[in-house]
Amino acid sequence: MCAPVHAFKISCGTSTLFSDWNRRVRCASNVTKKAQPMKRHSDNETRITNLRYHTQGPDDLYIPIPFLFVTSRMRDEIAAERQLIIDLARSATKVRQLELLSRYDPCVSADAFNSVLHMFEVDRQD
Repeated sequence: MCAPVHAFKISCGTSTLFSDWNRRVRCASNVTKKAQPMKRHSDNETRITNLRYHTQGPDDLYIPIPFLFVTSRMRDEIAAERQLIIDLARSATKVRQLELLSRYDPCVSADAFNSVLHMFEVDRQD
């Protein structure tokens, strides 16, 4: 049990004030709070963060962002991001997700970008 905290003692100086404050802090730290259980995330709450080339639609499917020109590095990053999306997709939505991703092919955009560079005779150094 904590000792009662006295009112400010002006005649004793600040040392009494600080000792009373320390006693209150120590007593408050001894009070145990009810432990809160950790929140469990359901499968519906699984979301991928930090996507650069896809956005999440209202039906929890990831929609590719179509780019007109894609560099080879972007193409590789898009492919890696798609693989992550497919790996984390639930079996019920995996087929629909694959159909949605197949609508946009980043390789076609990468070929178009390389064709434009070739047309203007720009040498790429990857």
